[in-house]
Amino acid sequence: MRGDAITKGAAVWLSVLGLSGPLVGCEPPGYGGGTGWVGEGRVALSWTLNGVPLSQESCQKERISSMNLLIVSDYDGNQNIEFLNVTCGLDRFSAAMAPTGPVRILVDGIFDLGGGRTCRRYSGQATAYATTQYPATPVPVPLRAVSGCP
Repeated sequence: MRGDAITKGAAVWLSVLGLSGPLVGCEPPGYGGGTGWVGEGRVALSWTLNGVPLSQESCQKERISSMNLLIVSDYDGNQNIEFLNVTCGLDRFSAAMAPTGPVRILVDGIFDLGGGRTCRRYSGQATAYATTQYPATPVPVPLRAVSGCP
């Protein structure tokens, strides 16, 4: 199954990345402070466990209710997009409105504990280069188990 997202959200994971502001000395030529290129990027992802994309069955087996994604520009940590409650069992997730250029992608596999509580069972990250066209092949994001979630 494939998923697409075209909505933009606010990032809350910058403190995890240690990014509190723009990265200095990493700006591309013609950067211009974030105008003209932010929000035009497209990336395609597949989250994998042991090298295999997750299916609906494997998500249930691993107790993953949904996925949370954060895509952050390597040029400016303030340029980012977040997707919450994404379907787990996808072989490809296409995200629009990402920053263009090199990006860092963080994915968390979330388990719903009930009563409005969740915990992170799996986590992974990858790097990619977002352009104005979707890539033919999705970027694999390898997931690893996170301790502390029942």
